[in-house]
Amino acid sequence: MPDHWLGQNPHDMVRSLRVLADDLERLANGAQPDRHTEPVRIRDYLLSKRTVPCLVGRVSGHPTIPDDGAGMTTELYYVNEKKRVVRTFNRFYQLVGNPLDLWK
Repeated sequence: MPDHWLGQNPHDMVRSLRVLADDLERLANGAQPDRHTEPVRIRDYLLSKRTVPCLVGRVSGHPTIPDDGAGMTTELYYVNEKKRVVRTFNRFYQLVGNPLDLWK
């Protein structure tokens, strides 16, 4: 598995997530986007999806997936195999057992 911070500078990632959270909170409270900042423009666009690092496995203690049910995490932000813990966008997960080797 990748390093703890998935190749990102942890301080830069935290700063970016704080800015995102602050912007979303202002929008949720009815504010308009900052008119003093020139937005990046995009044309000929369409809605798409992209691949992000995540885990797939059997979970227990999840709020919506039954115990021993198959689940896929949201995007990974922190991985520490030595401490057997990951942090996704939504929550912490404890790693149990070893990763599957599908190429045996």
